[in-house]
Amino acid sequence: ERSRLILDIAGYRAERAELLRKIAEDAIASVRETGEKTHLDPMSAYERKLVHDVIADAGLHSESEGESTRRHIVISVLDS
Repeated sequence: ERSRLILDIAGYRAERAELLRKIAEDAIASVRETGEKTHLDPMSAYERKLVHDVIADAGLHSESEGESTRRHIVISVLDS
């Protein structure tokens, strides 16, 4: 039987989630200002999920690109 263990030492996960939210909000502001796509730095699947949620809540489009450790998020405006 498998189980999943998630460690959060000294609140790292919460701090990282807040940093990712800030990164996403800054990228959202950039996309809205310029209308151009923004590529974020590579991150884990869990981190990408958090960022995708922030972007969706802001009404923009995001998708993951790249392979393995180079997988990253691209943010753009929604096509009308």
